[in-house]
Amino acid sequence: MAEHKKVLVIGGGFSGLTAAVETAEAGFEVIIVEKTPFFGGRVTQLNKYFPKLCPPNCGLEMNYKRIKNSGDITSIRLLKQRRFLGRKAITMLP
Repeated sequence: MAEHKKVLVIGGGFSGLTAAVETAEAGFEVIIVEKTPFFGGRVTQLNKYFPKLCPPNCGLEMNYKRIKNSGDITSIRLLKQRRFLGRKAITMLP
């Protein structure tokens, strides 16, 4: 019996998206958890990013296409954080 493994990627920034895509292409099911309502992280706030000094949408768009074409990235959910008695409480949004 083959075991199907799932990988949780915390953070939907450029690195998190790349990790999710590479992991999915290696044959794992991936779940991405992101706390903001958009993916791309701080890279989306930049005019250009290193090393190619191109606009962030060129690299992000490639990852978005790879995510769209991957059947192994099945669940992308948002994360809501709040404080309760000095501790962080995390709620997954459907």
